[in-house]
Amino acid sequence: MSLLKNNYQLLLKNLPDAFADHQLLPYTQNKPADCALLDVNPAFEKLTGLKKKNIIGKKVTELAPVAGLYPPDLMLLFCQAASTGKTLRVKRYIKPFNSHYEIIAYGKGNQRFAVIFHNTSSQKKLGRLPKRLNLTAREKYLNVILSNTPALVFSYKYIGRKRKYSYINQNIYHLLGFQPQEIIADPDLWISRIHPDDINRVRAIPEKLKKEELVQVEYRFNCKKNLCHWLHEKHRNVTLGGGKNEIVAVGWDITRRKHAKQLIEARANLLSYSQDHTLEEIMQKALDEIGVVVNSPLGFFHFLSGDKKTLTLKAWSTATLETFCNMGSKQGMQYDTAAAGVWVECLHKCQPVVHNDYASLPHRKGLPPGHAKITRELVVPIMRQNEIVAVLGVGNKPVDYVEEDVDAVSYLADVAYSIVLHKQSAERIRRLSYHDGLTGLYNRTFLEEEMKRLDIARKSPLSLVLADLNSLKLVNDIFGHKTGDELIKTAARVLKDSCRKKDILGRWGGDEFVILLPFTTAEDAKKLCNRIKHNCQNVHIKNIPLSIAFGLAARENINTSIEEMLQEADTLMYKHKFFESKNVRNAIVESLLKALWKKSFETEEHTRRMLAVGLKFGKTLKLPDVELSRLELLIKLHDIGKINISRGILTKKGTLTAQEWKIIKKHPETGFKIARSTKEFAHIAEDILAHHEHWDGTGYPQGLKGEEIPFLARVLAIIDAHDVMVNGRPYKEKLQLAQSAQEIMQCAGTQFDPTLAKVFVKQVLKM
Repeated sequence: MSLLKNNYQLLLKNLPDAFADHQLLPYTQNKPADCALLDVNPAFEKLTGLKKKNIIGKKVTELAPVAGLYPPDLMLLFCQAASTGKTLRVKRYIKPFNSHYEIIAYGKGNQRFAVIFHNTSSQKKLGRLPKRLNLTAREKYLNVILSNTPALVFSYKYIGRKRKYSYINQNIYHLLGFQPQEIIADPDLWISRIHPDDINRVRAIPEKLKKEELVQVEYRFNCKKNLCHWLHEKHRNVTLGGGKNEIVAVGWDITRRKHAKQLIEARANLLSYSQDHTLEEIMQKALDEIGVVVNSPLGFFHFLSGDKKTLTLKAWSTATLETFCNMGSKQGMQYDTAAAGVWVECLHKCQPVVHNDYASLPHRKGLPPGHAKITRELVVPIMRQNEIVAVLGVGNKPVDYVEEDVDAVSYLADVAYSIVLHKQSAERIRRLSYHDGLTGLYNRTFLEEEMKRLDIARKSPLSLVLADLNSLKLVNDIFGHKTGDELIKTAARVLKDSCRKKDILGRWGGDEFVILLPFTTAEDAKKLCNRIKHNCQNVHIKNIPLSIAFGLAARENINTSIEEMLQEADTLMYKHKFFESKNVRNAIVESLLKALWKKSFETEEHTRRMLAVGLKFGKTLKLPDVELSRLELLIKLHDIGKINISRGILTKKGTLTAQEWKIIKKHPETGFKIARSTKEFAHIAEDILAHHEHWDGTGYPQGLKGEEIPFLARVLAIIDAHDVMVNGRPYKEKLQLAQSAQEIMQCAGTQFDPTLAKVFVKQVLKM
């Protein structure tokens, strides 16, 4: 259960007011609405005298005395809240309960609403209690809420020009690393951590509060670990007893939102810039945009030769040329990859590299005269067709590079290279005929001509949809480009079958399609996108589900150009793609696993058995929780590379031929590619690649020996072999537990790690 859900449940449990969550049921205008109970808190149970387990899912009008809380006039109010999503407040005397209530109803979307029944009669009774007792109850109630909110909550007042904090909730530690008492004891500590460019926004708050009821501010804050976070705060003056005032503020960490917005804006800027500038200018602009996103003044862009032996400098960032280097542009300078410095480690590792303490690297190469001093660097490879084609690097960020920086630079580097490729092929594309050779749809040249025609005519309404395939690279990596072409053609057919005759559909390039929709409103364009999504359901290529990301733009003003519409659709499409990518990748892997279980002996039951034994083995080896999780994931995915091997080979009962065995031995490499292309599974890619290596070096595919083999791959090899032996295969009889133990010990030192084999037999099998 998530932390947020835990906090929500704790808050409901301690809430002294009756609370109920509902689903609005179908109704007519002439008949009051009815609703079903989805959740209630203990205070609601106490109020009605009914247990939660006996009323959840029931209609409120069928429950006595619950129905007394929902008279017809209130039901219409609740219906309004559910339909509009607004929060409504009303005071009522509810006769069956002989009490006055303040009723708060708020919509939650999807025809759901929640209601809080606050008994004001009880408040009057509390008012007759001793003043201190009443205050204590309210303090406890407030503390429960503030301790469980995901936001940062604090209150303060100004003494002169300085803040004096009276309260800060514990969430400041989770967000920024400071304990509340640290800030309360030293108020200047907070101000000292605000970014210099944003400090005036914060200092302007008290003056703004004199004129405005609510002041909102966004600024950057250096947390205790020296990581920069974006905060969004709302400040409000509150009048206390005795005419005194205090400022109450609520804040949220919006770093991820700001980061995502930066990526989207940077991509849009590059796309816009690329229209009227040269390749060299585009690459320099890309480095400048990336430098802004990750706060890095240094930047370089190199292309890798086809034989992988030479890197050619294509661009440096503007700041590198103007401020940090006295070497001139040096465009076209070539480097021997074998002799270059640590910045080309990404070529050998096929992954991004980070050096946060460059000066301490013992194997760094000397920099040429006039080159800037490097303190930190982040270098990423740019991949095409599973091959490195270029490298892009940034450097000298004031603080350490983190994972978010790696993701951002990798993403924008890939975008920049894509733009470069598009620019290089622009002339060739213009010379093509008006139809795409692969799909039969209109091609980009035709679409561009249609865009010009529609722009000149300034027809309105006009909508544009940009569609992008989510899984083409993975299909190409696993099954090859022929299957990738089949995916593109299948997507084209689904798009064409979903469009109307008057719609103009074409392949924009690669895995992107454009649909021009003359005389079509944004609402009708959304219906088309929903129709396409529906038609994609249950469509698979080699067990990979067809998935398409959309970006939509509609012209409401005749002065808006189609180019502007295309950029808007492109930005929205990549925004959707950015936030949906994790779910898409996970769905693809799940689909591949299910397909593998159906056509081979690698069944779901086999996986469950291995997980049980693996957990026991891992705990015996005293693996930390993070390694146990890694082992669990490795057990699930280790044979996923068999997905593109035929059922006939996977289930053959007789001896495999040399050619069939050669095909089987490729599955670790295929599994490695699948895992590496998926961020959530990349950390087990090397283990998947090595899970058929033998201790004595006779395994495959790399012939690794001894401790060259990753540790978890050695652990998995024993677990897998044991499960096959004791459960058998159609072509192999199962063994007794003692026989399996004997076999493992006989292969210790040849197939298996001898130390691990001994631990497994003695402590896991108890033999």
